[in-house]
Amino acid sequence: MHRVNKQLISGVALEHFHYNVDERGHLVELMNTQHRFFDEITMPIVHSYLTMTRPGIVKAWHLHHQQYDRITVIQGTCKLALHDTRSNMKQLNNEFILSPLDNYMVLIPPMVAHGWMNVGNEDLLIINFPTKMYNHAQPDEVRYAFNEQAFEYEWDVRNK
Repeated sequence: MHRVNKQLISGVALEHFHYNVDERGHLVELMNTQHRFFDEITMPIVHSYLTMTRPGIVKAWHLHHQQYDRITVIQGTCKLALHDTRSNMKQLNNEFILSPLDNYMVLIPPMVAHGWMNVGNEDLLIINFPTKMYNHAQPDEVRYAFNEQAFEYEWDVRNK
């Protein structure tokens, strides 16, 4: 995992997975009740979902008032961007480059806007373990345009 910012936004956390590999392939536990991103009261496992993003596509921005997101990349390469809306600082952002080779889960707290761009050449697959069930009648979600000026973030891929 490549992390652009050294200081994490308050409440954002990273968890490294252990892969069990042998001649048959590999196995990795993504989430269980012993996981440090699990708490029966504040961060329960209520459901999970898989989202797919085509190469070059940006899915951004959105945030939740109450829900934590716990996301991990299982295929492809993702540029994940976070913006702390709780701060008065205009540019309190975190940026990560994630792929399955990194073996990380990212914990995103409420009120931290987030989105991602598929920066690879194959479909990006992300699994999320949110702490709240999705309520279709009253979603705990605020959406912003991918080019939201208040976040001062560019989605382009930078050559280095």
